[in-house]
Amino acid sequence: MTWQVRFKITEVDSGFARLFHFVTARNNYVAARVCFTTGLTEPGCLLAHQAIEAYVKSILRLVPERYYFARYDDPAQSTKTKVWGHNLRALVGIAVNVCPILDTIVANSEFCDFLDNLTDAHSRLRFAEAGFEIGGPVHKLLDNVVRILDTAYLEKLIKGQALLGVPVTLQQEFLRDNTTFPQAMISGEPWANYTLFPFKTS
Repeated sequence: MTWQVRFKITEVDSGFARLFHFVTARNNYVAARVCFTTGLTEPGCLLAHQAIEAYVKSILRLVPERYYFARYDDPAQSTKTKVWGHNLRALVGIAVNVCPILDTIVANSEFCDFLDNLTDAHSRLRFAEAGFEIGGPVHKLLDNVVRILDTAYLEKLIKGQALLGVPVTLQQEFLRDNTTFPQAMISGEPWANYTLFPFKTS
């Protein structure tokens, strides 16, 4: 049997990459939340880490020199040693300089513990080098951290908010126990996260 499949990773120009980073963050958040609410904890943790990391780096991309500093130890050196890597708390700490609203994450000990555990999951859980203990709705922590990051990026880019793209087939599960991104704030349109179609708050 021959499968007619087309799958290829391609390059994107630097201008589009800024938006694509944000789209990736939103997509990973949707997938992470669905994983958590359906009991797929391990991939949920990994996707949650990727979502938050992409959110923060998409914010830093809005100020190129900050993004560069967040990635490398010394911009003047030819050997670009990564200094922040995938440490979520460290990345959010830098991004506060770009979006002060992110201080609401840094100042919240529960959020910081969540970021630290996701960072640990990124380095250990994905290689089956650690287990996990979860009590309570971890997806609620994810919802609240993501809402702050999502708002920070959009306020800086378009001075407003935009519908979150969620595939129709995932909407029922995504909306389960979700008071942070209710039905009125999502769209099933495939290109919703690219077009940033605004929603009305009233």
